[in-house]
Amino acid sequence: MKHLFSSEPREDLYQMLTVSFRKRLMSAIGIGLLSAGAVVASTDRASAVSFGTSWDRDCVGGRGAGSCSLQNLLDSQGIKVDTTKPTPISLFQRGRITGEVLFSVASFAPRNIFGIYDATTGQQTVLTNGTPNSKNALKTFKPSKNQPLPTLTFSMMANNLFGFFLTTPQNSTFYSQNSLNPNGATQFLAYELSSSTARRRDYIIAFEDLLVRRNRNGSLNGTDADYNDLVARVSIEQVPEPAAVLGLGAVAGMAALSRRKKKEAMG
Repeated sequence: MKHLFSSEPREDLYQMLTVSFRKRLMSAIGIGLLSAGAVVASTDRASAVSFGTSWDRDCVGGRGAGSCSLQNLLDSQGIKVDTTKPTPISLFQRGRITGEVLFSVASFAPRNIFGIYDATTGQQTVLTNGTPNSKNALKTFKPSKNQPLPTLTFSMMANNLFGFFLTTPQNSTFYSQNSLNPNGATQFLAYELSSSTARRRDYIIAFEDLLVRRNRNGSLNGTDADYNDLVARVSIEQVPEPAAVLGLGAVAGMAALSRRKKKEAMG
């Protein structure tokens, strides 16, 4: 297993954000908190997705395009989700993020930059700066032998509401919020896993690294929309808000003071 070498804030990318982007970012945060410390859903997420036919071939279990579909690749990893029914979420509540890139079937993979962005300021933090193209590894992968693919792991603390981004070598940056993408394109999919708990949410997240555009007849234009270009498993563990921690400390202090006074009175 290969570990991530850096989670440094990308000040250069942050400086590249335009005023119009920041305005779009603020307008896009038309969101509702589901519960304190829980995930945050955004209204710009679709509840269904239309996949294209993958341009990739010869991945797992065959030589056709279906062998490289997101559904087939996740199935081969023993991850049971229905890829046609993504979880309608684009922004995530603050917490400790841990995860791993499962696979990237893309020629851009070694140069794609994957990370998170602060939903208030737009500041970006890189999680992985390039990943290996997983196609060759997938071709030799033997699911029956339970041999996991090599992965890139990451871990960091997100102190504010955040989303995910992917920047390609074509200088295109795609966001988990559709409203930040050109023409409101869906470039990001998330699937909440059954392993989620009240304090920790587990997801499979997937990016398409070419702009998803459709012609008037509905056919795809310049992309295959297979969403296998970067696929990661992510866990977000709830952490107490600073005010809540202070409140608990105050309650504990008052309880200790009360016990001391009672002891003094009895003495």
